[in-house]
Amino acid sequence: MKNVVQINIPHDRSYMHIDTIFTQINNNHIVAFKPIVVDGLGSNVEVHKSNGTSIFYSSIRDFLVNEINPNMQFILSGKGESPYQEREQWTDGCNLVAIKPGVALTYDRNPVTEKAFKKAGYNIIHARKLLADFKSGKAKPEDIENTIINLPSNELSRARAVRTV
Repeated sequence: MKNVVQINIPHDRSYMHIDTIFTQINNNHIVAFKPIVVDGLGSNVEVHKSNGTSIFYSSIRDFLVNEINPNMQFILSGKGESPYQEREQWTDGCNLVAIKPGVALTYDRNPVTEKAFKKAGYNIIHARKLLADFKSGKAKPEDIENTIINLPSNELSRARAVRTV
């Protein structure tokens, strides 16, 4: 083991785990919630090296660019604009599942983030359409590249309803 990385994020229900604020979807692309990942609000990163030294980064972005990939590009949820970035972070705009580099699954509730993906060169397709294209022979799974696959998300908001005690 070379390093242990400690990513510190705000203790807030909106940021249940790091995938809710950033996910790497390709070698050079991370979808990210700008206030925390890029601006470093309420977050920082400590890298504890095997030689006993530590490095401190005041933002997750600085850590990713300095320790992971100097060419890393950030696709911002809600295009990094309020109120879209906050709303689409809440509806998992940064919480994707990469199934191979450049191809990821996400919910279909983040239209402004979709625009950011398109600007970064990604195709957007709904899972139902993609499955129909596979079935008809119009597309093959191995040929899919730079694609964000939208999944139905009608239950997502219900699962996050505010509970009163």
